[in-house]
Amino acid sequence: MRKTNVITACLVFIASAAAAQINPFGHHSVDRLTAEDRQLAEQASAKLYQAPAPQIGASESWNNPSTGNHGTVALIGVREHQGLPCRTLRHRLEIQGVAKPIEFVLNRCRTGDGQWKIL
Repeated sequence: MRKTNVITACLVFIASAAAAQINPFGHHSVDRLTAEDRQLAEQASAKLYQAPAPQIGASESWNNPSTGNHGTVALIGVREHQGLPCRTLRHRLEIQGVAKPIEFVLNRCRTGDGQWKIL
């Protein structure tokens, strides 16, 4: 997979639901992720990064029968960054009508106010 495709997928995936309605990057594959797809993927991710006792290797799946899109999220790292608890998650998106899955890794850290932010 080309590096630009991975970067585009990451940027579109993490965009807010309102902003993600328009894809300024023009990548046809991630255009097919609906707000509902992104919400399902985020819910699967949150189960892993918010776990009180995170287990490396744990994974969650999501599936949207209305779009045919689905994916998995796996916890691949637990660490601290500047004193903040952080989690590294590998995402794999399978988008209806797209031959190859899109894969990318995101790091999330919990800020002092308890919110999990993408690093």
